[in-house]
Amino acid sequence: MGHTPIVAAGTPAWRAIQEPEWRAVLAATAALASSENEDQLLADVCDAAVEAGGYLLAWYGRVHHNGEFRLHSIAASGPAVEYLDEFRVAWALDVAPGSPAGLAVATTAPVFTTDTLTDPLFAAWRAHSVQFAVRSLVSFPVLVNGEVDGVFTIYADAPDVFDETAVATLANLGDQIGVGLGRVRASARVNDALESTIRLLTRALEARDPYTAGHQAGVSALAEQIARHLDLNDFEVQEVRMAGLVHDVGKIGIPTELLTKPGVLRAAETALIQDHAAIGEEVLSTINFPWPLATIVGQHHERLDGSGYPRGLKGDEILLAARIIAVADVAEAMGRARPYRNRLDEQTTVEHLQANKYTLFDANVVDACVAVLADASFRL
Repeated sequence: MGHTPIVAAGTPAWRAIQEPEWRAVLAATAALASSENEDQLLADVCDAAVEAGGYLLAWYGRVHHNGEFRLHSIAASGPAVEYLDEFRVAWALDVAPGSPAGLAVATTAPVFTTDTLTDPLFAAWRAHSVQFAVRSLVSFPVLVNGEVDGVFTIYADAPDVFDETAVATLANLGDQIGVGLGRVRASARVNDALESTIRLLTRALEARDPYTAGHQAGVSALAEQIARHLDLNDFEVQEVRMAGLVHDVGKIGIPTELLTKPGVLRAAETALIQDHAAIGEEVLSTINFPWPLATIVGQHHERLDGSGYPRGLKGDEILLAARIIAVADVAEAMGRARPYRNRLDEQTTVEHLQANKYTLFDANVVDACVAVLADASFRL
């Protein structure tokens, strides 16, 4: 066991970064910076540590405390990943844990084994480790906001891979994982609060316009699936989902009698309703969202050929998120009854989208929407 400050004194920086532990720390830290959710963060760190450090296995275990301590592996990577199939660690509250990972949790300090064939702390797993060529390991407690969240463990296929200098270097990775998890969870809490606020805003609109009730949520759900089909990243998917939830918020500035009027609208009435895109953009522009929701809402009735409103934008002048909302909006609206018509069937909706791709709608977005609608697990 040991935990000493960083690289040994006098070690040249150019030489230090050639060591596997430094390669692992640098690669994993880079992965942490780009991870957008907790599952991805932990998986990316395990992958980076194994690939850059050349280790046999890296895994993250979450600590559960319910009358006893238990470690449960939730992310792992490496050629010996099947080692974890039979891995179980649990210990009573008043008993010292009999494993490196458990001891790291109990002491909140790194624990390392220089040779699994001789370390008495590893006796219970010795036969299993021989089967998978595990010869040395190190476990780091990971603290989030001062509390132990879990333990990060790295295995090597040779003895004496982890000395105090290597462990001190890798301990930085344990600290970075804790910071990364805290960041992701804080972001999730902020996003949950933001979504709650957005839903309150949409309910205020839906109270005025019963025909909008459920429409925004439906557009949001369809747009989210379209975005996933287009392989957008999680941040972009969330941007599209949030924009869908508020795309018609500008209707809060339109007279209720127009929103609920049966029959065909006069030209002046249609123009007034079309103002909702610009009104929505103005309303949302006063709020500092993580995404350009105001611009997306202002553009969701623009069309590729410039025939849309309010600005007559064309092609790539329209944000991709707005192009996605445009298609989802039309598809969801066609499948919903309106005061002036009955709901239309899915085939009619698909035919309309296909007939107008390249002119009104982004072709890739239309194809993605059609694929989503064809999926039996999704229903408007």
